[in-house]
Amino acid sequence: MAAWTVLEHDVASGGAEAYWETTAISQSHAHLLIVVFGRISSAGAGRYPYLQMGDGSLDTGSNYGATTMYARTAASGTNGIQTGLESGTKIPLYYMTDDNEEDDVFGCTEIWIPNYANTSYEKSVLAQSSAPDELAGDYEWCAGMFAGLWKSTNNVERVRITPSAGSFMQYSTYTLYGIGAA
Repeated sequence: MAAWTVLEHDVASGGAEAYWETTAISQSHAHLLIVVFGRISSAGAGRYPYLQMGDGSLDTGSNYGATTMYARTAASGTNGIQTGLESGTKIPLYYMTDDNEEDDVFGCTEIWIPNYANTSYEKSVLAQSSAPDELAGDYEWCAGMFAGLWKSTNNVERVRITPSAGSFMQYSTYTLYGIGAA
């Protein structure tokens, strides 16, 4: 059985955070898992968090690809698959609960980065998220699954998660796990 080790656990306290970042990630595990329970201070379009990675420094170039499959409540019935991100500067992670919701409602995003320390091939990212909403109508709930790619053979030593607008609100939590080989 694979061992799970908490490498880092942070809570946004005392106000909003523009992003969450961890650096100098230990290279002694087989895989990484990041779990975010969060709220974003911006409503609507600002509910998208994004992922970037790097070795010693953060890769902000056009070296990311992604495909998204999502579902949500909407009067228009818009659900489906979003494709076409072949050379983005970050991986979109779909919706997260925003400041329009009641204070105790947070969304959850889980991000798997398998074989993160290997330097022989590019890095895959698998993520899923759910964003509950206490309001009826459009966006009463949102759920998504994502496949992403960091087009680099470098090992992952650094990870940053940033909202597209606004910031992570107080009490958002971020936990980084190292998963040992089975």
